[in-house]
Amino acid sequence: KKLSSRVKFGHRQAVEKGHVLGSSNITGYKKEKCKLVLLKEEAKFVSKVYELYSTGEYGFYKLAKKLDEMGYRNKKGKIYDKDTLKRIIQNPKYKGYYRARVHETIDYRTKKRKKNSIEDQVIYKCEDGSIPAIVSEELWNKANRILNKRRTFLKRFRRNKFRSQIL
Repeated sequence: KKLSSRVKFGHRQAVEKGHVLGSSNITGYKKEKCKLVLLKEEAKFVSKVYELYSTGEYGFYKLAKKLDEMGYRNKKGKIYDKDTLKRIIQNPKYKGYYRARVHETIDYRTKKRKKNSIEDQVIYKCEDGSIPAIVSEELWNKANRILNKRRTFLKRFRRNKFRSQIL
C-alpha cells in the first residue's frame, strides 16, 4: 500500500513537471528524456489518417482499406485495425496537447483500473514543445466532431433497434 501511494505521488510530480509518461509506443513519435520527438514517416501517416477521416467519406473499416492501398501498414506489416485508427483520432497528443490520468488504479492488490472522466484527466496545450503537434487543432477538432456525431448516431440507432425488437 505504501509503495502504491509513492508511485502515485511520483506520477503526480511528473505530471506537474510536464513529463510525458507512459509507453513510448505512440505512432508518429519516439520518447526521449520525457519528451516526444517526431518521426517524420510515421507523422506523415498520422496526418494522412486525419486528412482522410475528416472528409467524412471514410469510416474506420474503409479508412483502413484506403491506407492499405496507399501502402501504409502497421509495424507487423498488417492492415491497421479500426480500434487503432480510432485511438489515433481521439488522442490529443497529435494536436500538441498533454494528457495524463486517463486511467486510475482503484485497488493496488487486484490492479483494477477505471477510466477517468474528461474532467478528472489532466489535459492542456503544450507550450514548451515537449509534445510537437502533427495536425492542426482545427483538423483534430473536425475529425473528432465527425467521430462523436457517428457515435451518437450509432447509439441512437442501436437503442431504437432494441426497442423495436421488444415491441
